[in-house]
Amino acid sequence: MKKLTLKLAQESSYACDKGWYNLIDDCLNDIQKYLGIYKPEFRKDFKVEQIKEKFGSLRIYFSVSDGQVYDIINDIIRYYEIQSTMTCEVCGENGKMRSCNMWLKTLCDKCYKEWINE
Repeated sequence: MKKLTLKLAQESSYACDKGWYNLIDDCLNDIQKYLGIYKPEFRKDFKVEQIKEKFGSLRIYFSVSDGQVYDIINDIIRYYEIQSTMTCEVCGENGKMRSCNMWLKTLCDKCYKEWINE
């Protein structure tokens, strides 16, 4: 498991399994690079509000005061949310959206078998 070290996310809450931690870390690093290169004046304004799983995929909620900056950061986040639908939330391997007892979760074959046998 890769340690989440980005200062941007220190105050946010994480409500997902460790298989997505690398996606989250990469996403936040991409946002930090964008802000550092193109919009350094918004680095202090940007805040991650919440990171969680919802309907089987990753969700990252954030705030920033500028509408144009919001749209670009939202595009970065959307890319990683899509990647989460192909990444096992538990182990980080290739996965796909699965359903069990009305719950959705993105899992690889091995983790899916464990999930349905709980």
